[in-house]
Amino acid sequence: MRRKLIKILAAVLALLLAFFGLYGLWVGLQMSLSAALQSGAAQVEVVNGRFLLPQTAVFYGLLAGFFLLLSLVLIGATYRLVAYSGRRIPPAKQSPPSKEEPMIKTIRLITQAEARQFARWVYEPPYDIYNILPDPNDPDMIEQAANYFYDPAVQCYAIVDDAGDLLAFCTFGEDAQVPGGDYGRAALDIGLGVRPDLTGQGMGREFVTAVIDFTCRTFRPAVLRVTIAAFNRRAQRVWEQQGFVPVQQFNSVMDEKRPFLILEKTLTGIAQMSPAAANHHE
Repeated sequence: MRRKLIKILAAVLALLLAFFGLYGLWVGLQMSLSAALQSGAAQVEVVNGRFLLPQTAVFYGLLAGFFLLLSLVLIGATYRLVAYSGRRIPPAKQSPPSKEEPMIKTIRLITQAEARQFARWVYEPPYDIYNILPDPNDPDMIEQAANYFYDPAVQCYAIVDDAGDLLAFCTFGEDAQVPGGDYGRAALDIGLGVRPDLTGQGMGREFVTAVIDFTCRTFRPAVLRVTIAAFNRRAQRVWEQQGFVPVQQFNSVMDEKRPFLILEKTLTGIAQMSPAAANHHE
């Protein structure tokens, strides 16, 4: 509203300048012609029904036209100047962050606050089978889940960004297994949960790569293993791209007996698992 009022006032001011300028020229023209006619220095002649004005009148007429044109330009320039004053210059469009730019800052042991946070994560169907709690608003359930994942035996780790925000979490050993599968072969099971708003964004490869690297450096296992729902081809493709291959399909003994796949990857150059990893299979 304020900028609009300023524009109106500027336009009025320019019009007043134009009016008084033209009025001054008209008065000057009248006074010049009157003086010239009274002194006999100029005469108005009529030739073939048309007035022939003295040169002084022609000069003032041209000057008046020029001043009128200048006034119109001044009005337009003033309007545009005021119209754009105070207006923010739109920033240059920035390209979205490249998916190649890493989001993950570090992987570390989970805190109870973070465990409470991801215990309340809710996924859209059909991925809602990954919901940890049937009722994410039940404080007792949340606290029980937080205590479970905070237990050092579960080996639950937080995956965070530069700001310390929780992006995902991972677990190792029995927690990453699904009842009904055959886990007799010695291997380190990996479980991975990604924050719901980050799923389906093409960042699965970054999470899986970071978790595998962390697993190899921390536990030095001979074989890695993951269990994924059979319908979840999105997750299967990501792990397969990292060298995992399906070795077993089974139906879970829980819920609706959903089909699951077990995928494994044998690591070369590593003879055996470290004691920390082996403890998960005792």
